[in-house]
Amino acid sequence: SLKEYLIREVHKHIIGNPFIPKCEHTETHLEKSIGKIPRYKQICADCGKFIKWIPNSEALVLGLDI
Repeated sequence: SLKEYLIREVHKHIIGNPFIPKCEHTETHLEKSIGKIPRYKQICADCGKFIKWIPNSEALVLGLDI
């Protein structure tokens, strides 16, 4: 029946895979990474995901110490 289908398939899908809107990475911050090469990485302030590495020349222009 339709009710059984909704309970069995649709309800499980909604509970198991909730809609999470994709982060637009509108607010970011820079975080220093110290390894073989000291450099900065751009991190999303909302979700905390890594976005990209900042070149050292660009970091110097931004006034960051390397």
